[in-house]
Amino acid sequence: MKNIMRYQVADYINITPGETTETYTLMGTGFTKVNEDPGAKTKSKTYINEKSATTMLTSYESKFAYDMDMIKDEAAAMFLYNVGRDRKTGEDAMTDFIRVDLYDQAEAANVYKARKFKVTVEADSTEGDGGEQLTSSGNLDVIGDPISGTFDTTKKTFTADTTTTASSQG
Repeated sequence: MKNIMRYQVADYINITPGETTETYTLMGTGFTKVNEDPGAKTKSKTYINEKSATTMLTSYESKFAYDMDMIKDEAAAMFLYNVGRDRKTGEDAMTDFIRVDLYDQAEAANVYKARKFKVTVEADSTEGDGGEQLTSSGNLDVIGDPISGTFDTTKKTFTADTTTTASSQG
């Protein structure tokens, strides 16, 4: 049995949304939590010949909750903070987020299986008492379906699988 540890999953966020070239930055130092919640939605129905309901999974409403310490030199943290500080909305609050499975290497060195998500940054709070470091928290709310592929951790580039079915993220 081989356990998967948290440090074997890396999270990258595009800090230049809307630009021609994507700039993926590791959500590492300063982040104390980036948790995936698939948000499975179900529908139950009880048939006339049964006592118990039948439940079907119908969709997902996914999000990634984050908590972070405010560190000025950490580009990912400052990008997320600035969305809330500047009260960005709509497309201005959207970016791409990539979850990389470092425990699942692809064919090449430094290339791993990954999923790319279009997300809206939902900045919840920035807080800190006197004498304490500021912290910030929020959610990356997923838009549409993820795209499966690989991520090169050296070049910081995502390549979609050619077998991935149609997605709203293009």
